[in-house]
Amino acid sequence: MIQITMDGKISDDEIPDFALISTRLDEISTASDVLRLWIEKTIQVNKLNGSLFYEEVNKLKK
Repeated sequence: MIQITMDGKISDDEIPDFALISTRLDEISTASDVLRLWIEKTIQVNKLNGSLFYEEVNKLKK
């Protein structure tokens, strides 16, 4: 388990967990980017109502 100390250092024994978390976050970021591109392409070819989609997204963000 990673324990963040007041100095912000990550000890050597915590590095494997930190590396795993970092790798997983990169994977999530990549998946998010791919989804965003797919949404934009789908809107451009008129297979997704972009206005309605973004209206719903904005509702969820509130």
